[in-house]
Amino acid sequence: MIDKNELFSKFSGISADQWRTQIEKDLKGADFDKKLLWKSIEGFDVQPYYRVEDLSETIRENSQILQKSDNHWKIRQNIRVKELGKARLKALELLQKGVNSLHFEIDPDDFSTDYFTPERFSELLEGIELQHVEVNFSAKKLSFEVLQLFANEVQKRQLNTDEITGGISFSPLGYYILNGQSPIGDIARCFKLQQKMIEFAEKNLPNYRIFTIDGVLFANSGGSIVQELAFGLSMANEYLKQILERGLTIDQLIKHLCFNLSISSNYFMEIAKFRAIRILWHQLISAYKPTKESSTGIYVHAQTSTWNKTIADTHVNMLRTSTEAMSAALGNVDSLEVLAFDSIYEADSEFSDRIARNQQLLLKEESHLDRVVDPAAGSYYIEQLTQSIGEYAWALFQEVEAEGGFLQAFNDGLIQKRIENMAEKRNLQISTKEAILLGTNQYPNPDDCLSDKIAKKTKQNTINKSPVRPLKPYRAAEMFENLRIRTEQMPKRPKVFLLTYGDLSIRKARASFSSDFFTCAGFEIIPNLGFETPEAGIDAFRASQADILVLCSTDAAYETLAPAVFDAVGNETILVVAGYPKTIINFLQTKGIQHFIHTKSNILDELNQFQNVLLN
Repeated sequence: MIDKNELFSKFSGISADQWRTQIEKDLKGADFDKKLLWKSIEGFDVQPYYRVEDLSETIRENSQILQKSDNHWKIRQNIRVKELGKARLKALELLQKGVNSLHFEIDPDDFSTDYFTPERFSELLEGIELQHVEVNFSAKKLSFEVLQLFANEVQKRQLNTDEITGGISFSPLGYYILNGQSPIGDIARCFKLQQKMIEFAEKNLPNYRIFTIDGVLFANSGGSIVQELAFGLSMANEYLKQILERGLTIDQLIKHLCFNLSISSNYFMEIAKFRAIRILWHQLISAYKPTKESSTGIYVHAQTSTWNKTIADTHVNMLRTSTEAMSAALGNVDSLEVLAFDSIYEADSEFSDRIARNQQLLLKEESHLDRVVDPAAGSYYIEQLTQSIGEYAWALFQEVEAEGGFLQAFNDGLIQKRIENMAEKRNLQISTKEAILLGTNQYPNPDDCLSDKIAKKTKQNTINKSPVRPLKPYRAAEMFENLRIRTEQMPKRPKVFLLTYGDLSIRKARASFSSDFFTCAGFEIIPNLGFETPEAGIDAFRASQADILVLCSTDAAYETLAPAVFDAVGNETILVVAGYPKTIINFLQTKGIQHFIHTKSNILDELNQFQNVLLN
């Protein structure tokens, strides 16, 4: 048997400088930074590779903070409470199918103020073993009443209160930033209510979480990962400052708090984000000098994002939530909710709920991700991402605190402005296909009909009776979905004829690009295998009665081909050149040709213009 030490001794180590020299040689003079560095939207550069020497002493110290005894997470699903009996039956069904964290969503507008009696609440929870299942509620202005009813049920069953876990998702600041006003009276009254709820929980449900930090709201409004963490951290600090002033201790507060974060499809960044929040939280809470070491830890609940979900080609959402759930699991979250792939426009359905639930079960029971503690540890790439995200988020957090804290910064519009600027940047990336939404701005399904779906989508919150400007959650795909809807509502579906001519490989590539381009707006594409002469293509176009003619050929051919075709079809026809022949662009424009589509095009703006021309 070969001794491994002897084997490895035969190979000399390769230094970072040697790696760099070889890469620059392979680039043949091209700039390393421009070619290989990834300029992340978070604001920092990501290298093409990392080595052990990239791990700073800070990263090594942070690894101690991230150590957990296990990687088990709770599988959570949401239950909208409309009728108590139906909600209870659904809860029992979910528990039989692998869920171990229930979330009952109670909208006060659906019930009279005196509806929830202890007897009715017992009916909702009948058959649920509260000491073995995490039970969560969201009830807005009824939060304290629901907390009291739940504690009463625990007492009635004579259960050990230390074994009861879960929480009330009471988030007055979350409500405030969405609506510009507090759920009950002024915001100071909400903080006082939080104090009462925590004091009540300390006596009756010592391990029950009372309030939620809604970082997910920033992400679903177009914010970046860094902004989600920084503003979430600042929101948490606002809660801590406000409630500590009312006489509670930091150790009492922390165990009643939950961080709720979103998960996007940015796979490695999201893994790093969930690791970074624990480091940031440890850094923040240590400044408050808690007496218990456990107080520097944080309960993190993750929920798949709605920002990147689509109504077009809906089933692609399953692929998105699969990678998102995996990021959260590898990032060591405490509980996870995978939203159903059609939840953005459809009420609960048995099929989509089952898929969402089983995605987590597969990660646990078949991939065994719950059996590895901090699985990302030791990855130089993820360790460095964790460090970079943490540093940038902490810097932004300090900036908000310097403005007077979360509430002051939000009232002044600083947070909204930062989120809006980031949303504009991300929207531009989607519009220019720098960022891909599969099935929406890339490879759209031509047979999709969105009109029926879009009518059922969740309505956006429009309440704004306050001078404070609220956040505006939205979905990135809405811009393109509105294009599709507008097309579907046109008197007739526009037809796009692809006149392919010349070099086979180039015309096929440009035809494919053009087909994708116009299908994003729901236009009908008339493809062909190519024409021997331009005249044959023009005749076929006229016979098709198409509304738009797209030339798909080479830049060299366009100099004579494009003017000839333009003259033949007349300026009444919308003639589009696929590509951007830089050297002759001015010449073609003088000939009357105005429309060019290419990889640098703003697809959204261009398609809006084509729709406007067709409607006028």
